Amino acid sequence: MEGVLLFILQVLCVAVIIGAWVTLPFMIIPGATIIWITTIIYIAITGFNPVSIAIVVFETIMMAITNTIDNLLMGGSAKAQGASWWSIGAAFAGAIIGSITLPPLGGIPGALLFLFGAEYLQKKDAADSWRSVKAMVSGFGWSALTRFIGGGIMALWFYILLFLQVKGWVPWVGG
Repeated sequence: MEGVLLFILQVLCVAVIIGAWVTLPFMIIPGATIIWITTIIYIAITGFNPVSIAIVVFETIMMAITNTIDNLLMGGSAKAQGASWWSIGAAFAGAIIGSITLPPLGGIPGALLFLFGAEYLQKKDAADSWRSVKAMVSGFGWSALTRFIGGGIMALWFYILLFLQVKGWVPWVGG
């Protein structure tokens, strides 16, 4: 791949990665996963070499870590405040239902509403249920920060690969 086609591919990949990274704090789309997939597609098209393989491995690890920490921070904060796993599962279902019925941000209130409802059904204590909701909101905040940083690191490594290719220090197919 040479010239204009390569440039178009690079611009498209950069645009997708920037779009995914910008949305990471808002939990609209799985940005870390999109950054990872975009990197893999780009490397599959431009060719594998030791540098690109190392970047794929690094980004795979970063994506797994970012997504795992994301889930642990959101559900774990509510669990630490005393929410049951059943309630956390209900919050997950609420997030899916909210995202489908009120995209793009409906998942957040859906998760919180379902968490409160499930906790209240179990404990019959509004104050205790509200504490679980506040803990999950705190987890959302920390999770957003974690996703934003993890996605930024992933994007940076993609941009490093682009820089190395443009400088001619790492070849691409046809380059």
